[in-house]
Amino acid sequence: MNFFSKLRQRLGRSTNAAKAVCTITGTSRLLVPYFIFDRWLSMKLYGSSPDSYMGLQFYNRRWWSKNKFLTDGRHSDLDAAFNSAEGIEILLDKHRFLKTYAPFVRRDWLFIDNTTQEAAVHEFASKHEECIVKPISSCHGNGVRKIKTSDIMQLKQGGESFLAEEIIENCDELKSLNPTSLNTIRVVTCRDHGGELHIMAIVMRIGGPDAVVDNYFGGGVAYHVDADEGIVDRPGRNSRLEEFVRHPGSKALMVGFPVPRFQELLSWIREVADFRKDIRYAGWDVAITPEGFELVEGNNCPGPNIMQIHTQKGLYDTLLSYL
Repeated sequence: MNFFSKLRQRLGRSTNAAKAVCTITGTSRLLVPYFIFDRWLSMKLYGSSPDSYMGLQFYNRRWWSKNKFLTDGRHSDLDAAFNSAEGIEILLDKHRFLKTYAPFVRRDWLFIDNTTQEAAVHEFASKHEECIVKPISSCHGNGVRKIKTSDIMQLKQGGESFLAEEIIENCDELKSLNPTSLNTIRVVTCRDHGGELHIMAIVMRIGGPDAVVDNYFGGGVAYHVDADEGIVDRPGRNSRLEEFVRHPGSKALMVGFPVPRFQELLSWIREVADFRKDIRYAGWDVAITPEGFELVEGNNCPGPNIMQIHTQKGLYDTLLSYL
């Protein structure tokens, strides 16, 4: 694709986004050029992505208000400031993460590449009829899928490197909200310069109807959880900025829903966050199973939208104060 084709595509996306802003704000289409420019300026000055520009309502904010928000562009700098280089590598590599945080992982798993012995693959397949396969490094739930374990060898022979994981079962309370997906709790923690651990945000992530993953960008719905009470206290949001008081699939009433075993969860998360003190800032995805808590993964960039979209309260200054 040549330069002009790419430019035309980008301009088309920017124009469509600007038209959407005009619809949301009830303003004239004559303001489309203004919103295109404002979107570009927000990216340059505040590191705002197209998603955060819409989700964090930058189109409706003055410069001093925009400056209070954590954005995708600001995440990388904060990541390097809070976390060691080795810690970042651990969070980015799902295989290394599972090995490092083994005390908090109960599920069976196997890393598969062209060096993996067939006997190990057959042993894993003999224990599980189905499994979840994941790319070693991915985000937004990309590439995560459920397969028959009998198909693993075919993937291996195709040259893929991936993780095969035992399917995690939700506890009954979370399973009832959407039975096809693993529904998780993301707890974002940050350790300040004095060593005190702070909970920045807690979000319950429920998969969309018939989905396997609960990811926000994979059709899931994110619900804000009150960090003191452990109760969903606001309507959920999806990546299209639609609001849901009830889950769109199960129709379960979500506002007022209590996170099971919440106080135990907070204590357990503190153990996870204390495990490596060189990882000061991370988002921990936790499954609540009939047997207890299961650490699904850690995120070095927990996501500005999912942390701030419900409250519309900027967290950038707070994080800076913890450096």
